[in-house]
Amino acid sequence: MRQAGLAMAAAMMVIASCASAEPAAPAGLAEHQMLSRGAERSYLTYTPRSLKGPAPLVLMLHGGGGNSENGLTMSGFNTLAEREGFVAVYPEGSGKRRFKTWNAGHCCAYALEQHVDDVGFISDLIDRLVAEGVADPSRVYVTGMSNGAMMTYRIGRELPHKVAAIAPVVGAMFGDEVKAGAPVAALIITGEQDTRVPAAGGNGSGRGLRSAPNDRPYAPADHALSYWMKSNACTGQAQAVSTPAYTLRQGAGCKAPTLWYSLPEGGHAWPGGGRGTRRGDAPVENFDASTIIWEFFSVQELPR
Repeated sequence: MRQAGLAMAAAMMVIASCASAEPAAPAGLAEHQMLSRGAERSYLTYTPRSLKGPAPLVLMLHGGGGNSENGLTMSGFNTLAEREGFVAVYPEGSGKRRFKTWNAGHCCAYALEQHVDDVGFISDLIDRLVAEGVADPSRVYVTGMSNGAMMTYRIGRELPHKVAAIAPVVGAMFGDEVKAGAPVAALIITGEQDTRVPAAGGNGSGRGLRSAPNDRPYAPADHALSYWMKSNACTGQAQAVSTPAYTLRQGAGCKAPTLWYSLPEGGHAWPGGGRGTRRGDAPVENFDASTIIWEFFSVQELPR
C-alpha cells in the first residue's frame, strides 16, 4: 500500500502537461503525475535535502508486473542518493491495478499490447525534470530490472542524446537490434541462475504475467555485450576478470565504456537489494548492484 505521506502528497499534486511550469521536486520522497503523449503517467522522486540546483538524475525502471514503489524497494537508491548527492526517480509503467509493464519493443504484456509510447514518456519526463531545475541534463542515467532493463536498453538506443549511461539488470535484448546506435556508456548485469530471463536466451520459465509477456524469444546475454561494443566503437575485448561473485567482460578502446557483469549465483533479482516479491528469487549478497551502478554512472557525462 502507499504510505500515508505519499497519499497526502499525491492528493496535493496538480496533474499537468510536461510543458507546464511546476515547482522543482520537493525534498524527500514525493509522488507526481504528468501528461505525456495524451496519457496520464506517474512517478516518484527522492530528492536529498542537501541538494541545491540541478543534480545528477538516476531513473530506476521497475520490473514487469511491478510498480514504482517496487523499484524503490528493490534498488535502495534513496539511501545512495542521500549519501552521494543525486536525485532518484522511479517512473511507473502502464497496466491494470498495480501490475505495470513497459513497452520495450517485444515485451511486455499490457504496455506492448497497447503500443504504449514509453520512450516518449521517459523523454518527456527527462525534459520536465530538466526544465524544473531538478536534473543536470548532462548527467541523466537510466537503470532497470527485468522488463525495466529491457526498456533501459531501448532508452539507450533511442535517446542517446539525453542519457549519459545505462545499466540494465537481469534483462535482455531480442536479437533484431542490428544497426549500431550512438555511443552510450553501458553496464550490463545478468544472473547465470536466472530462469525468467535466461542468460543463454530463449523463453524464460516460471510464473509470468497472465498475458504473454513477450512476442519474441530473448537473445543471449552476450548479444547485448556485442551490440553495445559495436555501438560504442570498441576495438576489441579486454581479458575477462573472474571472482567468486562475478565474471567481468568489457570492451577495449571504446568511445564509451562497455561492461558486462555475469553473476554465477545470480537469479532473477536485484543483486544486493530487496526481494521483488515474496515468491521471487532471493538476491545474492556478494554483489551490490546499486553501488556498482552508481560508481559507474558518477563518472559518465554528456558533452555540455
